Amino acid sequence: MHSFKGYPRADGGVGTRNHVAVLASVICSTTPVQAIADQVPGAVAIVHPLGCAQVGDDLRQTRRSLTGVAHNDNVASVLVVGLGCENNQPEELAALITSPKPVEVIGIQALGGSDKVIAAGTRTVGRWAEEAAGALRTQVPISRLHVGVLGVDWNPENPDKSHETVGAVVERLVDAGACVTLGVDQSLAPAGTELAARAVDAATRERLEAWGRGRERRRWQVGHSLDHHDWRSDEVRRALRLAPLTGRAQIQSVLEYSLRPEGPGLHLMQAPSHPVQAMAGLVAAGATIILVVSNRGILSGAVGAPTMVVVPRASQGSALDAAVDHYIDESVGVEAGAASVLERLIAIASGEPSRLEEAGLLEFAIPQVSTPF
Repeated sequence: MHSFKGYPRADGGVGTRNHVAVLASVICSTTPVQAIADQVPGAVAIVHPLGCAQVGDDLRQTRRSLTGVAHNDNVASVLVVGLGCENNQPEELAALITSPKPVEVIGIQALGGSDKVIAAGTRTVGRWAEEAAGALRTQVPISRLHVGVLGVDWNPENPDKSHETVGAVVERLVDAGACVTLGVDQSLAPAGTELAARAVDAATRERLEAWGRGRERRRWQVGHSLDHHDWRSDEVRRALRLAPLTGRAQIQSVLEYSLRPEGPGLHLMQAPSHPVQAMAGLVAAGATIILVVSNRGILSGAVGAPTMVVVPRASQGSALDAAVDHYIDESVGVEAGAASVLERLIAIASGEPSRLEEAGLLEFAIPQVSTPF
């Protein structure tokens, strides 16, 4: 039975990292948030350009994403920093963070300026960071992992075994009792009809079949009617060639962006094609480590969870080699390749830094539901 060394939490979760999160409720507080995090080792800044005049679905998605990151088991404590006049009020945001971890709120207007916020925030975050630095990792079964999986830089016209190999990793994790959330954008969505055969219940099957029938776009008019567009035959063919990334495990649920799955097993989360936004959604959904499979690598990982990048061995020698954690060697076969990927994943989950962590190439971004003005 595989195991890893993680940080057990009071609510039963286990983190692969022990961050102190400094979270901006609004774009206007990003500068002090970044300044606080920069001064305290072990702190991470959760910043974004949203939260001011947001309403409706956009505000709900921003709040769900930010509170999801705060609930992530990689986060030991949370400082929410606001301005004071934003729609996304910091006190309301903090009240949605219900996990048993320290949460405090400070505001620029309430304290009388950014300098005072930076000073006060640095004291609080510094104290928490010292406590977090003293925590020890504990050996726990791999069933306590929550792995986010994402495919980027698709090349379905020149398929290789990397997606099949990662699919085999997904199967091994699910068989071990872990939770796996796989981000699905419109490259993979046309395979929904085929994936529906693996759904555990009628609601999940219906959602996947809807993906398979086509995409819908909301109109800007009274009633918000939807335009339906069937997938083209070439889009379906490409999606079916990418579907092995999901492995063969049963699909427990289909989630909206940044929603946390309930229970172990394989879950699919609707994700934007922008990889940073997709990874942020996986972190908000609870992923404590992210496995990215790409044709050649990516230049940004997620804030809040280590990002492990795997690419085909044939891609070695590209300008993105410095961001790659593992090369998949097709010559050894899918099962041997999956075992090698899983070994590296466990090492990173146990504290070994990923290449993107070492380089400090980490970003955070939340997509908007509606068209911004």
